[in-house]
Amino acid sequence: MTDGALAEGLSIADEQVWLRLRNHVAREKGFWFGAIFASSTYGLDELARRASWFLGGQSRELRRIVASSPDELTAAVSDVLNGSLVGGLIWIEATRLEDSWAAAWAESLTALNRRRDTMRRELGGGLLLVGPPGLRRQLASQAVDLWSVRSFTAELAGRSMPALDITADDRVTFADVPIEVGDEVAATLRTIDRLRSSDQADAALDLAVDLLTEPLTATERIAALEASARAQEGLHLYQIAAQTLEEAVRDRERILGPDHPDTLTSRNNLASPYESVGDFSRAVPLFEEALSDRVRVLGPDHPKTLASRNNLASAYQSAGEFSRAVLLFEQTLSDSERVLGPDHPDTLKSRNNLAGAYQSAGDFSRALPLLEQTLRD
Repeated sequence: MTDGALAEGLSIADEQVWLRLRNHVAREKGFWFGAIFASSTYGLDELARRASWFLGGQSRELRRIVASSPDELTAAVSDVLNGSLVGGLIWIEATRLEDSWAAAWAESLTALNRRRDTMRRELGGGLLLVGPPGLRRQLASQAVDLWSVRSFTAELAGRSMPALDITADDRVTFADVPIEVGDEVAATLRTIDRLRSSDQADAALDLAVDLLTEPLTATERIAALEASARAQEGLHLYQIAAQTLEEAVRDRERILGPDHPDTLTSRNNLASPYESVGDFSRAVPLFEEALSDRVRVLGPDHPKTLASRNNLASAYQSAGEFSRAVLLFEQTLSDSERVLGPDHPDTLKSRNNLAGAYQSAGDFSRALPLLEQTLRD
């Protein structure tokens, strides 16, 4: 199962709610309070399923309580306040507000508001209240202190999409729309990358999430996913970035085929977040596969093949396999000089990388001349 896979499906608007919730959960490590307002139960099971899966990948737990009676609602809140209900995210859900439910919500909100500071010290995770739209007014009037520290709120539209088989090879990936990137989307993608490059990864990620809720072509959606992943890496959200890139790879394979050059690029990029967190058992095989595929499809001298060889050598070096790194960097430099020329920027980078590998391996007599040559060039 993957983060982007759909079971019952979410509407386009609710997909945005999920992306916002996922990014929020990833960033928050201590207590936080939020609320989701839903006029029906459509989409809640899917949203909770994804949250549970995502938290599980971070060794945290979703504790979801769906109250079937007003007494169950007040009991769940009581369990939170007495410390018997803990988790990475406590989700208390009751989507009714009429009659006795309104009284139960009022009692619960008053109790939570009174113990707000205690929860902030002791809960250690998120508290998410899921209720009907009218709950917003009750929170603002009956839990003023608690409402003032909210860090996440969302309205769930509740219009579900057709169910998808998450294990099917023919999962829906917008394959029926034209494969192109329009000028407006391209401009947005450039803005996202410009923000990320200028240390505004938060703003870049918000813009990418907004873009993903728009009606996009197949290629536009994949490009938006990859832009989102780059922003997530900029925020050091490497696990989330890997999940986002996995979805992009699947979509490219489905739409373009496994050997399309863009698919090979996406597969190569997937290794990056794993390398960033030192998960070389996953990064190295991905880089090896990318290199093998590019040699087979593009040829050994294609610039992207040279880039893949350089990426794999860097992964070997980071993993401490210096002899393998040196051999591959030597080959990359030789090929770059032959194919691109000795003064090409990528050749200069290869020369510098080889010098770094010699240095890591303790071979300073070979590292120093290369570094000096790189500085001159």
